[in-house]
Amino acid sequence: MKNRLFLLIALTSLLLGAASCTSERGGAMEVPSEKPTEVVPAEGVLTNIVRVKLSETYQTRVGERSLRASVDGDWETNVPELTECLKEIGAVEVRPLFPIDPKFEKRMRRAGLHLWYDIVLDESTKSKGTQTRALEEVKQLPGVEIVEQVPIYRQMDQEPPLFFGANLRAIDFDPVRPDQVTYPFNDPMLPKQWHYFNNGSGLKSLKGADLNLFEAWQKEVGKPNVIVAVIDGGVYYDHEDLKQNIWVNPKPGVAGDKYVGDIHGYNFADGNADIAFDAHGTHVAGVIAAVNNNSIGVSGIAGGNGTPNSGVRVMVCDAFGHGGKGQAFEQAFVYAANHGAVISQNSWGGAKFLAPSLKAAIDYFIDYAGCDNDGNQLPDSPMKGGVVLFAAGNESSDDIVYPAAYGEVVAVAAMAPDWKKAYYTNRGEYVDITAPGGDMHYPGGQIYSTSVRVQKDESGKIVQANSHYEFMQGTSMACPHVSGVTALIVSHFGGSGFTNEECKQQLLTALRPADIDAINPGFEGVLGKGYLDAARALDRNQKQAPQAVAEVKIEAQYTAQTLCFGAVKDGDDRTATYYYIYSDDEKALTKDNYKGAKSRRIFGLNYEPGDEIQVLFKNLKLDHEYHYAIVAQDRWGNLSEPAFVSGKTLFNQPPKIEVVSEGQHRVTGTEQAEIKVLLNDPEGHKVTYSLSGNHTGVRIEEVSETELILHLSARGAIGVHEFVLKVTDEFGATATQSFSFEVYANSAPVMTTPLPKTLFLTLGKPAIELDLSKYVNDPDGHEVSYEITSGANTEALSSQLKGSILTINPTKLGKSTVQLKAMDSQGADLYMSINIRVVDSDIVYHVYPIPTYDVLHVLLNSSMKNVELSVVNGEGTKVLRQQVPNPTDTALGAREVELDVRQLSGGVYTLVVKSGSESYYRKFVKY
Repeated sequence: MKNRLFLLIALTSLLLGAASCTSERGGAMEVPSEKPTEVVPAEGVLTNIVRVKLSETYQTRVGERSLRASVDGDWETNVPELTECLKEIGAVEVRPLFPIDPKFEKRMRRAGLHLWYDIVLDESTKSKGTQTRALEEVKQLPGVEIVEQVPIYRQMDQEPPLFFGANLRAIDFDPVRPDQVTYPFNDPMLPKQWHYFNNGSGLKSLKGADLNLFEAWQKEVGKPNVIVAVIDGGVYYDHEDLKQNIWVNPKPGVAGDKYVGDIHGYNFADGNADIAFDAHGTHVAGVIAAVNNNSIGVSGIAGGNGTPNSGVRVMVCDAFGHGGKGQAFEQAFVYAANHGAVISQNSWGGAKFLAPSLKAAIDYFIDYAGCDNDGNQLPDSPMKGGVVLFAAGNESSDDIVYPAAYGEVVAVAAMAPDWKKAYYTNRGEYVDITAPGGDMHYPGGQIYSTSVRVQKDESGKIVQANSHYEFMQGTSMACPHVSGVTALIVSHFGGSGFTNEECKQQLLTALRPADIDAINPGFEGVLGKGYLDAARALDRNQKQAPQAVAEVKIEAQYTAQTLCFGAVKDGDDRTATYYYIYSDDEKALTKDNYKGAKSRRIFGLNYEPGDEIQVLFKNLKLDHEYHYAIVAQDRWGNLSEPAFVSGKTLFNQPPKIEVVSEGQHRVTGTEQAEIKVLLNDPEGHKVTYSLSGNHTGVRIEEVSETELILHLSARGAIGVHEFVLKVTDEFGATATQSFSFEVYANSAPVMTTPLPKTLFLTLGKPAIELDLSKYVNDPDGHEVSYEITSGANTEALSSQLKGSILTINPTKLGKSTVQLKAMDSQGADLYMSINIRVVDSDIVYHVYPIPTYDVLHVLLNSSMKNVELSVVNGEGTKVLRQQVPNPTDTALGAREVELDVRQLSGGVYTLVVKSGSESYYRKFVKY
């Protein structure tokens, strides 16, 4: 059996993941070749309808007439397996989705419309479970190629705007603007319609942020042979400001026809000609074709000039019906194409993908509107083929939304009165163009148009309708602006040979002189080609290319270049629409190769001829030559001759580092050292800096942009630390400087000269001073402080320290010990002690040891000079004599002299010490 294709059209992401893809026509979907393994009913679908597409063979067996179950629910068809399936699922009817119009049967069959059927389930059992089972059963039939659920679409103002809970309509608070504009028509509410002509008088609005319609009206106001199908809620065709421009069917359907009584159109949702008048649909229609210059209400874009034979005609295609659920759009497209419409206006949508049945209907309108059975333009049609326009949606979303995202339709986003995108508008690469849609944040800044007020009875039937006008906003309002301009284009250019593709080119290249991407940063490329300009849509292509760019200057920077050139004149379009700048960083560009280079498009309509255009190229290489070609293009694609230019970026010199404080740097403990560094960039560029290597303990202080202090501390391990300072300018040029410093282990102070073992002080004599720094040294050169730890004040003495000077004052004969501590700046210390004896004044303070064997120690008063020592034996004979040199330092109070007595034989001797007139005698024993 051949592969069969199935698609469950659902609005949930689960089904979307199983079923959506694309087909041969841009933006639509190619259905999968495998059956879905699981069928999950979606929210937002008609639960009593299963839509199918049959194979040609199977359709022939089923037939083209509607089939109904008997009263007791029994079925009889020409296809046994279909009969059993219909019984099993509780179907009550099988009907063609697109009833064949005999006049256009050939082309409808060519488009495959005869293959689509709706299977209607019993209303009393409509539920998700019933439909799910029915979908499973139907897809097993051998001649079924596609299975769909029927989505319920919404009008584009049925979702609440972001940040506001109110409906998108606004209170009519804007009075007629007190401006001095001369209006082209006498419609009293035209001054409220800033979207046609904005003179900037509205709060926050900008002059010129409009459709530029007044200028367009000087060329075209709309012709009645142009029919616009408004597929929406029902348009109030008896509205005082619309009825002159409502389409009248020359041959309404009669009994036996599919569309009975379709005088102005049809209610496809309810299947009759009872139009459900709707404010949204009526508002849309008024933007397109409210009657102009009739001293009533508002103006319409293609509403004529008030004469009977002017203004385009609005075909009423009610797709929502009295129940308000959008469910009958497919038939509306086919009806519109078969009844003379060449433009289809659609402000509804919201699906995540495009149902194949709806795609088939849209394609049929595009291909066959204005054509005969063979696809040739009808003699009385203004255009071959149709143009379909869709509102992008109002969720302020970047999601792809169908049908607007279908590549064959024109998708419209909305702008506010100051060029900015309207806060609610959807956006995406599928959007083709932006038009005024209104914004409630601007007083009077919504769209003013026709509307309707209805009264309904208890059953919901409309019993009275009255003409009304009101503000609304949304892409629903932006879209009819584009449809209205499309109607002007067809009115102006329409006739034999004019095609829908030519119409779309006129439409989508007609842009206001405002750069939409520059005005809406962050939304580049997702709001379409630009803002629609109605007047430019009516310009003719006279095939005059723009002038070539005459002179290009390059302002070179280090990693950028600015190309400066004058905007050029275009003979039939005032100025070029775009400038294409081709660039290459390797080879020079010529006429033969420039089209293969990278290109960048610059919007040009906002420049008058002669204005300077500056284009910045960034992120270029330093000191590198770049080659450019500039080509101007008009809206029609006509190209100027290329202009060539080449230029180099600047050479960048590296920054410089100067070390001011040279030398060795050593730290320990809490010590810090500093290195002063000066920075200089020859071109004055800003610089940054960083450290690498073993830089633990290094901190950078930025004194100024050109001066750094490197603070060195002993946070790292003991040893030599080597690190590198790297300085980088803003364009990447670098300079480096190496540094080193040492972290060392701290050593305690040491005794370089021993303190006297005993210090003799003479009672009654002045205090002595002892400079401890002469005895103590710090190996690391640290400053040493001193402290008396004990013995500062005793019975024998009192002492004090001032700096390194120890002052000792004798107070009483006796002995004492002074304990001292020397400590460096890092806390390492040395403990010392001094023994002190306070003695009477004499030549000799002490002699020891007695008895002695070899040496006799004599402690002399240090103030004594010319001292002589001698030893006398028992017979009075001087046996030993020694002259003592005069002292050089008397601060210690005593000096010790050694007397060698080893030559003496044992016995008792007398030591005689003489100094001047003073003498000292002491007996001792030599053994």
